[in-house]
Amino acid sequence: MSRAARPDWRLGRIRRRRRERARLRRRERFLADAMHQLRNAVGTLATQAAMIGRAQSLDEQRDTAQALEHRLLQLGRFLHQLEKLDRRQPTADLPVFDAVECARSLVYEFAGQARARGVDLGWVGEASMAAMPVHGQVDEIHEALANLLDNAIRHTPPGGRVDVSVESGISQECRFRVADQGPGLPPSERRRVFARFAQQRSGTPASQGRSGLGLDIARRLVHANRGRIEVGDGLPHGNGKSGLLITITLQRAAPARQTR
Repeated sequence: MSRAARPDWRLGRIRRRRRERARLRRRERFLADAMHQLRNAVGTLATQAAMIGRAQSLDEQRDTAQALEHRLLQLGRFLHQLEKLDRRQPTADLPVFDAVECARSLVYEFAGQARARGVDLGWVGEASMAAMPVHGQVDEIHEALANLLDNAIRHTPPGGRVDVSVESGISQECRFRVADQGPGLPPSERRRVFARFAQQRSGTPASQGRSGLGLDIARRLVHANRGRIEVGDGLPHGNGKSGLLITITLQRAAPARQTR
């Protein structure tokens, strides 16, 4: 074998080292995210547990217990999402799923949480809306949308609305839209709404104990599926103010051919 054709073992070693460093960076980020989420959760859970003992009525005890249960479920979901992101490997080809079915199923999934908070959660669109195939991992986009819905419901006051919709965009795009009637965000703060560990919308009682990690996870899941996530004005709620609108954009796929 000639010198030119001889395999360069040094190049292979460099590549292995780069992969190992990238793996270690992902692991470090996972541990930092998980520890931050756990630290925030411990304080919130301890406070809610103490409130159960000080409750003046059974209704107050029930409401506090439900809030505690929700926080535990949210914590488990976030840690599961972080673990999936840590283990995720890039893929050349993304599968295809139905955006309408994915979004509509989440409306049913979060109906109980919205009802408990007195929030009107609704699907905007025809009940028989045609399927809209898009490129992406359905479980990852489902998790991203779940974080957006949880955020919208928790920041919308009782009597307010949260709307979920799917629409076709330009250039063969599909848009998932979650709009709420919460306090919203001024344009100057929207640039950092997905920032890791940022405290968002802190002026509302529902945001106490929030880490901002759920929106950061949503952003990372969407980007992993070659999509975009953007913030805009949500539903109006008087005095010229509006809530928050978060839009996820994915590439549409060609409809499946019908076979006889």
